[in-house]
Amino acid sequence: MSQSSKISMKELLCEGLYELMKTKPFEKITIKQICDKTGVIRGTFYNHFMDKYEALEYLITQMLMDDSIQNIQDKITHVFQVLDEQKSFFYKVFQIQGQNGFDSMLHNIFMKAFLEFYRSLSFSNPYFNAEYMANYQATVICFIINDYLKHGCKEKRELLIQRTNYLMSHSIIDILHSKNAN
Repeated sequence: MSQSSKISMKELLCEGLYELMKTKPFEKITIKQICDKTGVIRGTFYNHFMDKYEALEYLITQMLMDDSIQNIQDKITHVFQVLDEQKSFFYKVFQIQGQNGFDSMLHNIFMKAFLEFYRSLSFSNPYFNAEYMANYQATVICFIINDYLKHGCKEKRELLIQRTNYLMSHSIIDILHSKNAN
């Protein structure tokens, strides 16, 4: 099987998972149901994913990360656009708690993305390495996304983008000394 066939099969399996999540909580979805929905056998699922959590993380990555976008601010805008357009899906995913919960999936996704970004810059700093900075930035964006979902997706996309860009580009000292601080 060619690499492109594997990618399209992964996408097919994720589409089946996505469709099932429209009508069921993630915890109630089985691999058999995903396979039935997509018309493949269980072995095919396991050729591509270890479990439904890995499939969900892949699906979320595909939704949030657009490799054609190179600018970091544009990537952040894209993330919040997708979150805004897919509120109900992400709110359901937000309910998944525990070791394989949404928090760890989301942090994993952003950690990889920021690590790739810092490595592409040949990042060098005497105080922080690329992994440290990627972890910090992933934590910032995950906090904002979790807060957005926790409060029912009520904040406007533009505010979330501005908040994220501001936190990622200013130090705590800058924020504390800004004119808008109360």
